[in-house]
Amino acid sequence: MSKNPVPSIAARDVTARDALDTHNTVAWHGAGLADHQALVDKWAALGFRTSSLSIYDEPAHPLFAAVMVKRAAVHAEHQVFPRSLAQLQADVQANEKIGRGLYLVAATGTEGHAAYAASFRPMDPLPVVRLDLGKADFQSFNAAQQQAGRILQWLDVFGDDAHPRFAAVWGSNPGRVAWSVEAFDPATGKQVPTVDAARLQQRFDAITSTRGRPLHIALAASDRTAECFVDSTIGPWVARGAMTPAQYQAEFDKQARAGLMPLQVSARGSGPDARIAALFAAREETDPRTLRDQGPVTVATIDAVMHQYLQAENLRGAALAIARGGRLVYAKGYTYAEAGYPDLAPRTPFRQASCSKTFAAVAMMRLLQDLPSLTLDTPVQSVLHLKQPDGSAPLDPRWADITIRHLLRSDSGIDQGLMYASAAAAQAFGAPLPATHAQLLSHATTKLLTGKPGDPHNSVYGNFDYMLLGEVIAKLHGSGSFVEALQALVLAPLHQTHTHASRSRVADQPAGDARHHMTVYDPANGWALYPFEVLPTVREPGGKLVPTHYGALDYEMFSSAGGLSASVVDMARLGAMFSVGANNPVLGPTAISRQLQAAVDATGELRSASGDPSHGFFGFDWALKDAFGSFTASKGGWLPGQGTVLQVTTGGFTYALAINGNADVKFDWMTPISAAAQGHAWADDDLFPMYGMPSLAPAARHAATLDVAAPRPAHTLASVRASMARGRTGTRG
Repeated sequence: MSKNPVPSIAARDVTARDALDTHNTVAWHGAGLADHQALVDKWAALGFRTSSLSIYDEPAHPLFAAVMVKRAAVHAEHQVFPRSLAQLQADVQANEKIGRGLYLVAATGTEGHAAYAASFRPMDPLPVVRLDLGKADFQSFNAAQQQAGRILQWLDVFGDDAHPRFAAVWGSNPGRVAWSVEAFDPATGKQVPTVDAARLQQRFDAITSTRGRPLHIALAASDRTAECFVDSTIGPWVARGAMTPAQYQAEFDKQARAGLMPLQVSARGSGPDARIAALFAAREETDPRTLRDQGPVTVATIDAVMHQYLQAENLRGAALAIARGGRLVYAKGYTYAEAGYPDLAPRTPFRQASCSKTFAAVAMMRLLQDLPSLTLDTPVQSVLHLKQPDGSAPLDPRWADITIRHLLRSDSGIDQGLMYASAAAAQAFGAPLPATHAQLLSHATTKLLTGKPGDPHNSVYGNFDYMLLGEVIAKLHGSGSFVEALQALVLAPLHQTHTHASRSRVADQPAGDARHHMTVYDPANGWALYPFEVLPTVREPGGKLVPTHYGALDYEMFSSAGGLSASVVDMARLGAMFSVGANNPVLGPTAISRQLQAAVDATGELRSASGDPSHGFFGFDWALKDAFGSFTASKGGWLPGQGTVLQVTTGGFTYALAINGNADVKFDWMTPISAAAQGHAWADDDLFPMYGMPSLAPAARHAATLDVAAPRPAHTLASVRASMARGRTGTRG
């Protein structure tokens, strides 16, 4: 289809009139067998090829809806109709022997009594075809194809409500375009049936709000639809479902006047009860994605690694900042996206997930430094005085034994899965969503601890611990919230102006923040993650369906545990602070050494209940100290649609990375980045002032420093992700 098609005219009644030649697109519906054959033959002889095919009504007397286009390159096409299942299976085998693959398939009828139509063309490699799958088998097989790196190329649904059947084609996906099939029935056990039109619209709105667009639409019985959504752009498009033939004709005419033509038409039903769904667009071609960089300094070897990382992980954006000692030496935003997608910059705030914990730990160390009466062994209850919703003391008396140290070390014994209990907390108070921090903390006291606070063999990654720590920080500082306290204790002294509280809902996203995407299929993860996943919201009453990462997770509640957004420059500033002893605006040398040494000690001491190494100590996942007295500490963050990492070597290099997709934040990238950083002849310039931050370190040439590029003890990111797979009651990095 050309980029600027001239509108075509569809047949105007179910007896099918000849569609008119518009030099690039023809379409019809309601055509009987003879009419359809004549139309296909006519337009095929003129160089048109079928781009959409649907067969509907009774199998013995089927009707057809189709779209044919004329492209610059004309491929051979072999179309067959009507066919039984056995006949079409034979057709598939015969065509595959001569290098032709099935690319369009449609069916009408019920299991064992269906009539098929299909088109074949030369293909290499040949696609994977399944012509008659039940719902469960389709869902399983579709997931397997997605995991194998293929993409759904065509889909049709036939059968009845009780026994829907699926015919589908999967092909290669060299661009690793993210996609998922939605809306027929629960694809993963999380979704709701779509016979409720309002819920169907909610799902559609949720997916398209995160840049998903429908690639395929297939009508089924009772006006249900199966839709394949894809992460690519083609300019303006319109999707319409379950129209009568007259409504479809009117919609066709309307869209044709606007320059949009049908990409796909799917029909189901009989006579006046027939229904037609259609996708309209101005063109078939998807927009290319290009690499774009923003930053004041260029090191080709570093940029090459980042470019490869974005493309290999199918990310639309990332940002990287590197500090050496107390100075910022590199800052770059990387975008791999279509024209018009907002470019990522060093100042762009990304959701930080668990890297928020580093901010919280530094704020707590600041209070410990500034308040002589406060110690690591101060009981949390002496600060917060928590009670159950009914006003009684915590169910487990060991709540009284939990100290600030236990929260920082992730060994409080609290069930860390309570971080995700917003809905249950609101329910416990008989209150509407969203829940408050006070409600969640009170709800938590109705639960028994999982073990004795401080047990070195019961360390569980501290999501709830750090959320609780944030409330302790707010109370000790006399602020109304953790973010207010953080602003006074850390952000303002460090001149960090691109760090703020994350917001859950799409509508509440701050202007200029990175937009996050769920782009990989990862069923082994505890979240059963897949592109365009939707779930009921936890931020408003009614259970409206929203994108998982934009409203089904409570970032306002996560707060100090995972609810901050920050630029990589701000993250690098936080990391560089640990290399500055004199005139440090936040922590003095004693407090810095105390925090890092405590993280080192916990790294060596703490274990999970299963005996595996734990992680998450004093604001870092792990920390090491070398023979020269330098510390290396690292923190990773991961939640659906995002990933971050902060790695600090005192006196050496700090690396801050943020991505706006849910690829794993692997440390493989750090080896070449670190090699390039250490091998580069850095100038004495400090980039922090370019971003409105005064220099942390005096202007002097660096002495040689030891940079531990990426030590990988067993209890680092791999174990974070392994623990994620244990479900919502496990950890989240």
